Amino acid sequence: MFLIPFVLLALSSLHILWGFLTPLFLAWTLKVLIDSKTRRLAVARMFWGMSLFFAIYLHWLPISFYGQYGVFGAVMFIPLWFIEGAFWALLAAIVFNLSTDRYTRLWLLAFGWVILEWLRHLGMFAFPWGTLGYTLQNTPLIQAADLGGVLLLSLLTTGTAAALASALEGQFLPLGISVALWASGWVYGLTRTAPTGPLQQATLVQGNIDPRLKAQDVNHTLRSIDIYNNLSTGNGVYIWPETAIYDSHLPEAHPAQLITGMSDLTTIHNRVVAREMDVALNQQRITTHDKIRLVPFGEWYPMREQLDAVYRPIEQQLGVYLGSWKVGETAKPLELAGQKFGTYICYESVYGWIARSMALNGATVLVNVSNDAWFGTGAGLWQHYDMGRVRAIETHRYILRAGNTGVTAVIDPLGRTIEKLPLWETKTLQARYQSLTAATIYMLVGDWLVLGFCLFGSLWVLITGSRKARVLL
Repeated sequence: MFLIPFVLLALSSLHILWGFLTPLFLAWTLKVLIDSKTRRLAVARMFWGMSLFFAIYLHWLPISFYGQYGVFGAVMFIPLWFIEGAFWALLAAIVFNLSTDRYTRLWLLAFGWVILEWLRHLGMFAFPWGTLGYTLQNTPLIQAADLGGVLLLSLLTTGTAAALASALEGQFLPLGISVALWASGWVYGLTRTAPTGPLQQATLVQGNIDPRLKAQDVNHTLRSIDIYNNLSTGNGVYIWPETAIYDSHLPEAHPAQLITGMSDLTTIHNRVVAREMDVALNQQRITTHDKIRLVPFGEWYPMREQLDAVYRPIEQQLGVYLGSWKVGETAKPLELAGQKFGTYICYESVYGWIARSMALNGATVLVNVSNDAWFGTGAGLWQHYDMGRVRAIETHRYILRAGNTGVTAVIDPLGRTIEKLPLWETKTLQARYQSLTAATIYMLVGDWLVLGFCLFGSLWVLITGSRKARVLL
């Protein structure tokens, strides 16, 4: 019975149920936790509940890799569900250690939930899938991301959930405040208009190349460069997706103005390059961005050499070499055709601070080169795309997204999809966008506004809860 609210929470995160119902399901979840008779029971409920949440929410991972690698490809993701569940179990353990007061525990869980989501954006093992703020994406409230990022929406969600649970405890003031915030946020979202700037154009190229064949092509005989050159015969800026070509093929690329994802086998980087050719002077200008956030156990394998005996059998089962890319260091725009393109690679689109850094460093448009072909056409593809769309709202920039098999699209500063190509087709998209320069509040303050509020709120309820306990004693 205690697992039901966790299931509903997962279904709303998948947008199978309406996202605006998330606070209601989370309120039920929090009530189940604070009703636990013991700390041990609360920790167990959180562990099993959130493990089930991630089993449902990330169901596409084993399904996708089963189709490619069989049973072994599916079961290797099962530990991920329990690892994520363990993080939330730790949160419950900390909260129940800090206070014995039900009301205090309730709000510590609400604030702690957001702090944990923030922590899940940090470090090489970062994996921010399941952030609750994204459940409000199909409501006008999502426009508030330009004030405090997606975590502000998570705080609104957890705070409203705690307010609903508080009302059941006889405390109605938090619910009144939450209703006022929802009404204000709804009006804010409905009245937002997209900023305007100089009109620009670029061509997004969707090569539609099977990445499994490319990964197994040890001699690099699969010349994707020819496919992309054939699709790039005109003038202007062309944008090719993540790892579209190898570094050795860059000199063969036809477009004079090109942004392309590239497997740089010389420096061992997953890289994106902006190259501008001056044919008359036989000169070129190149700027690069190396991927900063690598996919854990997908592009980066901890202690690969020391644990070779562990990795080697896995390689034999999958039929691919599990080698780590080197990590990039900075998030700076690429310069091309007199513009600054805030270009980042695939997985980096789920980190607000990367797009924010690009915009703060002068990017007037964001470019996301990606390759989601590994995930077919299921929920994983669309989760990644929808999370990335919020970066447009946070920075008030257009996003030009070039995917190998899709989603290739143009996203406006309100996070709306303006144009997109069909999935798994070899095509190009003439992308029209506007160069924008204004800064949002989120760009200026980042996640610190939300994090500071959560820390202050946690301290406040701890102090007031302690006073209440002393009065009762």
